[in-house]
Amino acid sequence: MKAAQLLKSFSLCALIASACTSELAYAGGSSSGQVTQVLVMSGDVVIFTAGPHSGKPSCSTVGDDWAFSLSTVTGIAMYKLILYAQSRGKQISVIGNTPGDCSAWGDREAPGYMWISQ
Repeated sequence: MKAAQLLKSFSLCALIASACTSELAYAGGSSSGQVTQVLVMSGDVVIFTAGPHSGKPSCSTVGDDWAFSLSTVTGIAMYKLILYAQSRGKQISVIGNTPGDCSAWGDREAPGYMWISQ
């Protein structure tokens, strides 16, 4: 009986450690604030700013900007979210994609996910 409980406890600890490690591996920089700038660039790229951008990867060298592509369903959803938040004066929170991801626009980090935080 004790061996089964020990195994169950060990499995739970391993699951929690795995979840924490996965989250840390996913997260890049972050920011939170009102959307103050939205630029739609050639090549279906959106560049935006929403508060101070901290923990940026070394490839992200321009201010507090973020950049993502409109060529995916996720990109279109992010674009709708930032336009909605900007039009309503809402704050958003943004977490970067994998560290070092500046794939949409070479000198700005790509967001992994975002949400309306106010």
